[in-house]
Amino acid sequence: MTLALAAALILTGVAVVCAAMLYRAHRAGANKQLLSFGALAMALILLVALLAPQPVGLFYKAAILLGLIIATLATALLLSRFLPDYAAHAHFLLVYLFYFAAFASRTRFPLPSLAVLLVIVGWAIAYFQFTPVLRDEWGAATAYAVALGISAWQALELVVLQPGALWSWLALAGMALIVAVHSVQAVDRFRRPFQVASLAPVALILAHGAVAWSVWAFPI
Repeated sequence: MTLALAAALILTGVAVVCAAMLYRAHRAGANKQLLSFGALAMALILLVALLAPQPVGLFYKAAILLGLIIATLATALLLSRFLPDYAAHAHFLLVYLFYFAAFASRTRFPLPSLAVLLVIVGWAIAYFQFTPVLRDEWGAATAYAVALGISAWQALELVVLQPGALWSWLALAGMALIVAVHSVQAVDRFRRPFQVASLAPVALILAHGAVAWSVWAFPI
């Protein structure tokens, strides 16, 4: 456990450095370096989840690992421009469905609490604010909104049901950051340019990192 934890912490540190280098390469316009730093950071995060010797649950770990594998591939596709962006985003959609399956395996689909209901209502209102400007992309936007919404719902329920478990807070932190990043990207794409949108790849790496650490069964 100690060696695995030390290795995971080292991998996380290297992944954070790669994320910082990714942002630096983006600012410098060094497109050739984007793929290397982005894919390497996600691969290191995948190893962090893989190293967990006593995971929250076998299904939970398997679903998160599958999501991270696809996220690594999606990041490589997005940064390499090998395929159109929608191909990479379709992969990310699968990632969030795997995250939903992982979270739901630990909540058993309880009825939404009041706090969760308020978040869902707020998410729905925010989505409908964008519907007039979605043009022909409303179908993809709806799929993303649903996948993010149900994943965030289950992450919130993890904290409601197990407030004393650090891993549940890590899962919620990761999903909250993922939702925030995609919301910023939506504003940048459909409303007006958003300067912080350039931080999106780095923020997503950190978010997936938090989800990867949620595999480790840490109590508070």
